[in-house]
Amino acid sequence: VIDLGESIGHQCELLRYLHLDFFHCYSLADVSFLGGGIGKCKQLQTLDLSFMRNSELSEVSALGSGIGQCTQLRHVSLDFQGTQVADVDALGDGLGLCTQLQRVTLRFDHCKQLAA
Repeated sequence: VIDLGESIGHQCELLRYLHLDFFHCYSLADVSFLGGGIGKCKQLQTLDLSFMRNSELSEVSALGSGIGQCTQLRHVSLDFQGTQVADVDALGDGLGLCTQLQRVTLRFDHCKQLAA
């Protein structure tokens, strides 16, 4: 899976839409490999990532950093339902840098580690 993040980063200059679904990838605990790759997709307008029911996933800060470099983003959908994500500050910081955003959907249902 790490190779996927590197591949996205090397060949995405013209990529405008990216949808990745990691539903039920139980051994996926860290998605930092995606953050750097996504950050190189400067023309990206729509980002749709699902990590639903990845019960080991806890670290998403690098993903927020990568998103923050995609200044053309208009639509973002991130689904972390049923993960162990506890800190989403970096996601908020990254999204805050995307001045073209028109629609954001964030799902954190059943994220028991996330502070209320």
